[in-house]
Amino acid sequence: MHSVEPGSLQRLIRLVMDNDLCTSCGACAGTCPYLRVHGDRVVALDRCTRDTGHCIAACPRVPDARSLGELLPAATDVAPAYRARATDEAMRKRAQNGGVVSALLCWALSAKRINGALVAGGDAMRPVARVARSVEEILGAQGAKYTMAPLVALLHRLPDAGEIAVVALPCQATAIRRIATAVVPRPIRTPLIIGMHCAGALDGGALRQSVHGVARGRRVVRLDFVPSARDDQARYARGALRLEFASGDSAQLTPEQTDRISRAGCRPCADLSAEDADVSIGVDPSDPSHNLVQVRTRRGQELWADAVAADAIHAFPAAPETLADLRGAEQRKRSRARLAIGDGTPRLDDL
Repeated sequence: MHSVEPGSLQRLIRLVMDNDLCTSCGACAGTCPYLRVHGDRVVALDRCTRDTGHCIAACPRVPDARSLGELLPAATDVAPAYRARATDEAMRKRAQNGGVVSALLCWALSAKRINGALVAGGDAMRPVARVARSVEEILGAQGAKYTMAPLVALLHRLPDAGEIAVVALPCQATAIRRIATAVVPRPIRTPLIIGMHCAGALDGGALRQSVHGVARGRRVVRLDFVPSARDDQARYARGALRLEFASGDSAQLTPEQTDRISRAGCRPCADLSAEDADVSIGVDPSDPSHNLVQVRTRRGQELWADAVAADAIHAFPAAPETLADLRGAEQRKRSRARLAIGDGTPRLDDL
């Protein structure tokens, strides 16, 4: 169990918010009446007068009394990994990459393995957290979102949280695990966690401003980072953010532009592949029409095996070179996190 520090909100503000370390996962906003979600931000409405609180116990940024530098995960063997895509062709066409997230959620709901899914819905530019209770609602949330939807804040409002699947970024997956083991006002049963690979989220306001200058009045319907140096027409550089418009044409934000609008709180994050998830899903770098899936827990393995056996998903063992690429990407993110943290990371017990 994680202990609750005295003056938790004040410490959270000074240690996380004032140091631009907040990722807006939403965990603290679900436990404290002084914290609220505003767009893709978590804001403090007032200073808490309580000597003890629960917000800091849920925060993935400052666990226990250790510095962020001490919390960086060491390199580990990759969990069992698969190259996969949704069996349903229509689902794949609507989805990002191989459509495995949608296929897994839709099958689990239809098979009554879950009661619903907590997802980032809304459009590509303004994602919002919502609970999808039908296959149609799950499919309506398809497509990657590259700004934060602080969906963990909704978990405490769900009486059936243990029967819900959550599509979570790495920080959100960690926050959910912490909530399940922390002393919080309304303990939750741990939901099924479908983790998304994440190199870092973008600042919502800065993204919309940058896109406005490129879109020239066209409506953005899809965003997609280019995972490889070669795409369909070799028009975009590796790491560019491709913008697809309702008119059918496209444009890009360069890697340099997206780097300038990345969230400051994401830079110290060392977790690329959602290590606290039951199943982690990203893009297969060798073939963006497929997903790369890592199965991390017994719960995840049972779900995955049943979905594949039901022919909801086509899956094959990932190639050794793909796993080597993944290990390299994970190591690069750990290295960037160490550089972002530096030697001056504040500690809880310094305050």
